Amino acid sequence: AYGIWAAAGMDITLSDIAFSLMFWGFKVGNYSALAHNYTLNGIKAVNCVRPMYLADIDGLVATNLDIDALYDAGTNQTHGLYVERNATNMTFTDTIWRRGSGYGLHFYAESSGNNGSRNITFNNCTVDARQGRRSVYIDTEFAGITFNGLKLVGHTQNASSAALMRMAL
Repeated sequence: AYGIWAAAGMDITLSDIAFSLMFWGFKVGNYSALAHNYTLNGIKAVNCVRPMYLADIDGLVATNLDIDALYDAGTNQTHGLYVERNATNMTFTDTIWRRGSGYGLHFYAESSGNNGSRNITFNNCTVDARQGRRSVYIDTEFAGITFNGLKLVGHTQNASSAALMRMAL
């Protein structure tokens, strides 16, 4: 089930919305149109498989998000924030991502050479992956990701999961 799926759209503001027990909480992207200038404030997601999925968007300002991804021991595919192709000029401030059996923040390049995702900034954010694989995974094809005041919380299950941030180069 979808909470909100915005295939495109322009100058959209969403405030004080809660999602619970959904596959997709908030999803932007549809391969054929580009979304522009979204503002999110006070969004809360609890036990969603992919609470936030972003692709095909230029311009997003997100503040005070509280994202709690579903933990499913049978898979590593639940992520707090999943960013894919053509996601540009986004800023996240005072946000927390927690749980999930995959990554707190997952930047995925679906294929080499056509991602185009860049200029993504995180200010005073926390990624708590004590129940997941890693806090942050950055795949190839991403550029200009900036972390200011980032707090990473991980676990020590095994040596390969102990790395809080992994970058594919």
